[in-house]
Amino acid sequence: MQSKPIGPNPWKVALIFEELSVPYTVKVWDTQDQKKPPFTTTLNPNGLTPVLEDPNTGVKIYESGAIIDYVLFTYDKEYKVSFPVSDAQNRGLMMQFSFLQATMQGPALSNHFYFVRTDPSNSVAKKRFFDQSMTVLSVLESELQGKEYLVGGKCSAADLVFVPYLQSMSRILGEDSPDLAEKYPLVNTWYEKLLTRESVKAVGEERAKHVPKV
Repeated sequence: MQSKPIGPNPWKVALIFEELSVPYTVKVWDTQDQKKPPFTTTLNPNGLTPVLEDPNTGVKIYESGAIIDYVLFTYDKEYKVSFPVSDAQNRGLMMQFSFLQATMQGPALSNHFYFVRTDPSNSVAKKRFFDQSMTVLSVLESELQGKEYLVGGKCSAADLVFVPYLQSMSRILGEDSPDLAEKYPLVNTWYEKLLTRESVKAVGEERAKHVPKV
């Protein structure tokens, strides 16, 4: 798996590998090197990670959501963290939450991070993306009413994809980061439970190896 030193998206994929006990290796690219050849000519012309190269099948694919869908289809034959096509309701809900993460949580926090660091006087952009981040937490708080996990009564990809960005939230939002226990207690309980999973611990250790020392 091609990754970068900082950024949650590749680690969403790694969590699925860990849950399924699929061996994987991580190659870390400098962010600037991702924007030029050979990365853009051989891996992803969009210049972003993650990119998956599967030696078992010869498949090469980018975009974290597409990669996760591929990995689940290819390697989760026992539906440990997914649902069969025949279970249309739960499979559909899993995809619903995966898209919520990919289209709302990820972009909102990423854009907040970008504007705070490149244009800190842009209060409109900062508020817009902060509010979108809080909207995602509010949606999760509502969806977790009476539930331990988001879909099907078990931990699935629907839950796991939110973890890396939640782990990065305090770094991204700084002093504006919410107190989950106070404002989103159901999200906090769910998130704390996810943090105890062996997959999350293992990915956290691997991710820490690649964070630049400052």
